[in-house]
This record gives sequence, structure tokens and C-alpha cells, in this order.
Amino acid sequence: MADTHSRSGFPFASVVGDGQQSGTLVEHSDYRECNLNANNIFMQELGEALPPNVAELITSIRQNQNTSTITRAEVLQDSMLQGFIFHGAQACEEQVDDYFRREIIPTGDQRDCLQRDLKKPMRYEVVPNTALNGMRVSTPIPDVLYGYDLKKAFPHQRAHILLLVQEVKANNSLLLYPFFTIKFKGDRGSMWAATNQCLGAATSCVNLIEDLNHRLKCCGSSKVIENTAFSIATNGTEARLYATWKQDELYKTAPVQCFLLQDPQHHVEFRRWIYNILHWGRNERLKELHEAIDILLEEGRKRTSETAKSRVPPASNSAAQSRNKRRKVMTAKPLRSSTARPGETRGDTSEEAPMALRRSKRLHRQK
Repeated sequence: MADTHSRSGFPFASVVGDGQQSGTLVEHSDYRECNLNANNIFMQELGEALPPNVAELITSIRQNQNTSTITRAEVLQDSMLQGFIFHGAQACEEQVDDYFRREIIPTGDQRDCLQRDLKKPMRYEVVPNTALNGMRVSTPIPDVLYGYDLKKAFPHQRAHILLLVQEVKANNSLLLYPFFTIKFKGDRGSMWAATNQCLGAATSCVNLIEDLNHRLKCCGSSKVIENTAFSIATNGTEARLYATWKQDELYKTAPVQCFLLQDPQHHVEFRRWIYNILHWGRNERLKELHEAIDILLEEGRKRTSETAKSRVPPASNSAAQSRNKRRKVMTAKPLRSSTARPGETRGDTSEEAPMALRRSKRLHRQK
């Protein structure tokens, strides 16, 4: 195994984010304290109250009565699940992954606004690395990541989102604004490491929404998007559901519920949670995103209009004076002759003088 520790016993900052060594890094006992905490990422302490908005969201999702796709009797007859329980030592991560993707994690249909990506690294830029000491968060590679499909989720806002695509996509497959991530481990895998990976992936989801909230604030809007994201760490027999959010400058994660998957009641409840989270993502959360993007679009139109108006050059003084002179000439009234009768205008004196002289000469010749 490669040496990933400094003389002080802490992981080298240089290996953080290295895809080949990230598994070793997140399994280290100091990773949560030295890397995650250094970047303002924390597990909620036991007994600490949830923020009101997070507690309200969790309650709303829990109370949703979406029906699970499996019954308790079917859980007891699930041979693959029973194999994880009785032959767990032989269950590898790939088997757990395959079982969950086939039996538990819904794929959606072609019209679904959600996009599901498997084992794709999240973009380094969306990971909230803020530590000044060089200790960085390992780049997340979720086994399952749910977000939005550009064409199906934002059909009328697509052009605007494409302008911001480098800032709103979670990975290179154009998955937008993710909100749900899952990490699988085999029976011998570390749930500690899986939880650490959930922390990194979920905070990256939150970070994307916080960037959107910052944009709304900059344009003077009072609207704030709910930034909570959900994650699951599982080894096939146990599953842990977490909620992650940002409060002030800290990213917090709290356990929502733990499930023993061989217990029929737990198993049915676990599946219901998954369906309810996805239902929230398709509806309430997506509606909030539409409203937020509409606000940004309207602000963009206002700025474009103001910029266009500021580019129109003011009329020059000489041009204005020339127009004024032309108006005066066109509207000037002809002068009346002092000897003219009412309704007549005095002719040009330069023309009248020669005419009078010619009449005088004709009269003289006639005499």
C-alpha cells in the first residue's frame, strides 16, 4: 500500500483528490478530522437539534405516503438479500452494487426529469475545498448520483442554463443540481469510509445550490433555495440515511435513520424513503429551481435593456441647433406690408421699384 501519511501521522495533502488513492484516504481514521473538518464539513453531534427548515423537510418526506414497490413477504423471499445476511463475508462491493441497482434503485422512464449517473467522478470545482492548510476533500465518485436532465427538467430555461453550464453541472455528463447520492460497500468494506464519501459527495451537492442562492442574493432577490441533500451508505445488510445542509459557513450532516435490510419492516421503510426523496426531487425541489432561474432570467433581461439604453449616443449640440433653425424658418410667418390692405402681403421692394420705373417711362412716351 502506498504511503499516504506524513511524519505527523496525517495524510499528505497531495494525495487528496487522487482517484487511485482516494479509497485509502477516506478510510483513514484522521480523514474526517483533518480533511473534512478543515474544510468546514462536520457530522452533527448526537442530540444536537436540526435547523427548523431541515427538520421540516425530513418530516415532510417521511410522511409522504408513496407506496413501496415491495411487500414484507417479498422481502423474506429475496434470495439475494438472504445471501448477504448468511454469506456476507463472500459479498463483494460489486454484488451489493448490482443488487441495489437492479432491485432497489429505480431507473425512471424516458420522460423522467431526473438523471441517474453511476460511478462518475464529480467535478473538482464543485467540491468545497476551503482549507488554508492544504488539506483537501477527496474528489467524490458516487456509486449512484441523482440530479436533473437538462432537456427534460429545464425545457424552457435550457438556453440560460447552457450559459452557466460550467457552474451548475455536477460531472462531465451534464447532470445538474444533484440532491441524492449513494455509496456501496461489500461486507468487508468500511462503513466509516462510505460515510466519509457520502459527506464529500453530499456537501458538493449542497455547494452547487449555495452558488445559486448567492446569485439570487446578488440580484436583490429574497428567495432562498432549500440546500439540503441526502445520501445513503450501505453494505447490503445495513443502510444509513443522512441529510446534509449548509448553515452559516458550515456544512453539517446528520443521520436521519438506520435500516437493517433483512428486517422486512425496515426494508420496506427504506425503499419508501428512497422513493419519497426522488418524489421530492421531481416536484418541490425542481419547482424551486424553476422559480430561481426565472428570477435570474428576468434580472438578465433588465440588465440587457439598461445596457442597450446606455449605448444610445446623445444628440450633439450642433445637430440640435441646426434642427431648431430649420423649424424656425419653416414656421416663420410672412411680413405684412404697411400699405397693404387686410388679407394682402407686402411684396418684395426690390421687385416693386423696377416695375414702377417702367410704368413711368411708358406713360412719358405716350405723352
